[in-house]
Amino acid sequence: MALGPTEKPPWQTPEPVAAKEIINIDPNPTPEREADKDFSDLDRSRRKLSNKQYEQNIRERKRYGLYAYRITRTWVGALIFFVFAQMFLKLFNAGLAPEEFITLVTTTTASVFGFWWLVGKYLFGSDNN
Repeated sequence: MALGPTEKPPWQTPEPVAAKEIINIDPNPTPEREADKDFSDLDRSRRKLSNKQYEQNIRERKRYGLYAYRITRTWVGALIFFVFAQMFLKLFNAGLAPEEFITLVTTTTASVFGFWWLVGKYLFGSDNN
């Protein structure tokens, strides 16, 4: 394979090309023009917003997960306290009747766990978007 006087062999690297010949770069960027570039594209701004939303959801899930754990732990402690208090008061013929005590424990437990079920369903449910 013979090469002409101006041809280069295929294994040689091509001549370097200036970046401004490939892409248009502003030599004096300003924050206003850069913001226009970033937010003028509707799809790009929609993706940024979606990423911020996912980031916020993750933070909120962690926060409410911790709250749910603390409230549940506190409620179990309160149930143990209620049982011992009821037993102690029965020694002095005081306290709640068995039906009243069962109603108190059941309704308040259902309220606490029902609230956290709703919060958990929203925060940890599947994303259908």
